Amino acid sequence: MQGWHITAPEKIEDKTIEESFDVTTETKVMVTKALVTLNDALHFVKGEPQKVAGSYGIGIVSEPGQNLFDLKQGTRVYISPIVPCKKCFNCNNNDAGKCSDVQIAGENFNGFLRNFVTTESSNLYYLPESVSDNDALFIEHISLSLSIIDKLDVQKGDHIAVIGANNFGNVFSQLLIYYQAVPILLDYDEENLQCAKNCGVYYTLGKDDNWQKEVSSITGGRMAKSVVYVSDSDIPPKTAFMLAGYNAHVAFTGLSGKNTSFSYASAVKKQLILHFINIGYGYISSSINLIANKACNLKKLQTKECAYADVPALFAEAAEKLSKNEKIYDTIVKISE
Repeated sequence: MQGWHITAPEKIEDKTIEESFDVTTETKVMVTKALVTLNDALHFVKGEPQKVAGSYGIGIVSEPGQNLFDLKQGTRVYISPIVPCKKCFNCNNNDAGKCSDVQIAGENFNGFLRNFVTTESSNLYYLPESVSDNDALFIEHISLSLSIIDKLDVQKGDHIAVIGANNFGNVFSQLLIYYQAVPILLDYDEENLQCAKNCGVYYTLGKDDNWQKEVSSITGGRMAKSVVYVSDSDIPPKTAFMLAGYNAHVAFTGLSGKNTSFSYASAVKKQLILHFINIGYGYISSSINLIANKACNLKKLQTKECAYADVPALFAEAAEKLSKNEKIYDTIVKISE
């Protein structure tokens, strides 16, 4: 098996991957497409953790093995990018959904920029014809969104301030509308906001708006019942506390490992309830159903496309953009037919 392996800071090589294949519990999948994200670019620049890159992937079952999930050869599947560790207290007590050391593709195990993947059959999800290849690559965006919606107990009519309008913030805002909440999406990037508007997000605030004043006006002075801060954005985290009402919930989230820091003094003053959520484990099947039912528009998200052979140039460009603090687009890499 071959894959694009991060080997050192700003170095990626197409290397042979040695993986065992247990025919009694595992399935071999030919990867057809992978999604490269900001998280992959950050790993590339650091040269860590020296794994195959590619945050998310889909493919075709090549060797089904002796599984219990009726996965036939040729079945199109989504490959879970997150698996429980099977070692922590919760995993050992049949509560993998609360795993304290979840394993993430491209970080703890090899990602999906490779031609084949072998994995336990339980980590594969059948993709119906109504879910396109490109849409399927954003399943984790929806899964994480559902996790946040559940943990914040979002109700019909709730005003939710969403700070950061990248693809994840856009998808999350669309799902809030689907569940009849009212997102207020904020970003400095006008391209991000325009994309969100094109996807049906009504309340969008840009760099020239007075965010505190506008949110107060939209909410009738109450401010946001919940605030979701997307860590991939370059907006000061204190903004989340500024937009939150008294005793509101504030969730810090994102699909990258981008670091941020903040003072929580104003959060204490408002008696805010803080959450840190970056895993959508357990929501994949629901996410696939939402895509099939057209709950959100994924076709208008900001993406680029790349051939497998052009991956080194893709990562070199991403590193340069990071050095200049420029935006990095999610990129769909075509690996095989």
